[in-house]
Amino acid sequence: MTLKLHRDMVNNLETGKSAEINMEDTFNFECDSRCMGRCCNTIKIMLDPWDVEAMARHLGMGGKEFLGQYCELEDDPHTGWP
Repeated sequence: MTLKLHRDMVNNLETGKSAEINMEDTFNFECDSRCMGRCCNTIKIMLDPWDVEAMARHLGMGGKEFLGQYCELEDDPHTGWP
């Protein structure tokens, strides 16, 4: 997402010109050449089983291998599920 698009989205949300983003909403993003990995190094992205399967297949590996190499498993404190 470009910086201008991000600023516009934040501005629209703050001024009430845009609908609130819900948990069911989806989006696509791509890194900017100026980013150099700064964004993805400071956030945690929650993956569901479909996400894991899709990314593992794209990389030509199994789900367990993908989880072991690229993910950090944490248990939900309320449900105990990973």
